[in-house]
Amino acid sequence: MESTMRILVVLLIVLLGGLSAFYYFSTDTPSQKSYTKTDSATVDASLLANKFIEVPALRDNEEKVSNPKERFAYNVHYPSIALVGNPNLAKEANTVIKTFVNDQLTVFRENVADLNREITPRDSISDFTMRWSTTLISPTIVSVRFDSSEYIAGAAHPNSRTSILMYDIERRTILSTVDLFASSTLALPYLSTYTHTKLTQTTTEVNPEEDELVTLGTAPTTENFLNVAITPLGLVVIFNPYQVAPYARGIQEVRIPLSELSLLLAPRINEAIGLASTNIREATPETVPIE
Repeated sequence: MESTMRILVVLLIVLLGGLSAFYYFSTDTPSQKSYTKTDSATVDASLLANKFIEVPALRDNEEKVSNPKERFAYNVHYPSIALVGNPNLAKEANTVIKTFVNDQLTVFRENVADLNREITPRDSISDFTMRWSTTLISPTIVSVRFDSSEYIAGAAHPNSRTSILMYDIERRTILSTVDLFASSTLALPYLSTYTHTKLTQTTTEVNPEEDELVTLGTAPTTENFLNVAITPLGLVVIFNPYQVAPYARGIQEVRIPLSELSLLLAPRINEAIGLASTNIREATPETVPIE
């Protein structure tokens, strides 16, 4: 009887050992598990493919004022953003846009207030107009171009200028030029070198004396590169009249293709350009899947 019990105990130990070995080798332990390195961009793309990403819808707004008493008038157009799935984000974005427009109008009113009316004809009216267009529309970032013309009564000619507003909808923030680059310290030097090279290839062929103006206007300062816009094809750098060329030459633009930017752009900017270049269905009540 005792020998039988010993045999049963031995068999039980063997059985338990076998089961433990089977479990050990069939299940990865933290020290044994084989991890597969995945490409984060590929993972992100696969996740995005399974989601409905809402592309912002933009509509035009007009504000028109005529003030004969103060001898000025203005007519401005600006966009407002609509997001079906994120109305609060749209509301915040529209507040930023309206503030941007109001700032432009404030400058105009200040210029009118500084006018010496004693030396200007009484029938002369100061005028300001502004129109907008998008350079990039993506689910995460929008880049809007505002082209304006201002005439102050008594001036020899109107002044034209372009302003860029880039807004990160998801992160609720206005983007500066250096925000577009992976390295904030390399951003302005790169833009300075690239634009100076491109502009001297054209402007100096017309008038060699403009080289100094180009050099000053493309120096690596924040003020010189306030108006840089994102496009699906890269970046466009805008120089207003007098910055790199005489008034008669108008607004100057330098386009930088993605192939030239290589890895210089910040990952989030590359992502926004990629999303803008992809045919993404707009999220609407008709296309949102039923849970």
